[in-house]
Amino acid sequence: MTNVPNSRLEAPESSAVEAALAGAERKGFRLAVIGRTCALVAIAFFYLTALRYPNNIYVAMLILTSAAVGLAPLELVGRRYERIGRYAFFAFDATVISAILAVAPVSSSGDVPQNLVFLSNRPEYYFVLVAISILALSPALVLWTGLCAVVGLTGATAWVMAGMERIVRLGDLPQPFSREDYLAIVLNPDFLGIAFRVN
Repeated sequence: MTNVPNSRLEAPESSAVEAALAGAERKGFRLAVIGRTCALVAIAFFYLTALRYPNNIYVAMLILTSAAVGLAPLELVGRRYERIGRYAFFAFDATVISAILAVAPVSSSGDVPQNLVFLSNRPEYYFVLVAISILALSPALVLWTGLCAVVGLTGATAWVMAGMERIVRLGDLPQPFSREDYLAIVLNPDFLGIAFRVN
């Protein structure tokens, strides 16, 4: 009986493992796309009931359109640009969330300062995006999505800051400060909590 080199035995085994991992990532990405679609449909129906007519229709239709466009990467599964498509998919969503933070008015009347968008639930959509990326079973894709969220939030914050005439920060608090001092700063319409954005 001849001894077969270990490298020959390991090659088929490692290629089978790689194929299994690639298949799991592919299924996970499909699940992520479907999860994203379900989340966006739920968010669209929430805004349909939460906002007043006609703004509720505009917002819901925009979200549903984004949900439909997001199904396109499923066409790339098993094709040449599948991996690039996954990264582009999550970068696109982070860009959309960032644009909504930066330019979508907080109120339909348009008289609410844009910096107060950070007091709304909009920044929390980054968490939904990162959570959905976990379903793709790819650590690199999760890190990429997190990086896109950080860059997007930084860009949106910089854009909002550029449009402000005056910026009130936590650093403007006197030391020591009272309850009234804290509320005067945090509830100021020119307040922009950079420390909160960093967190």
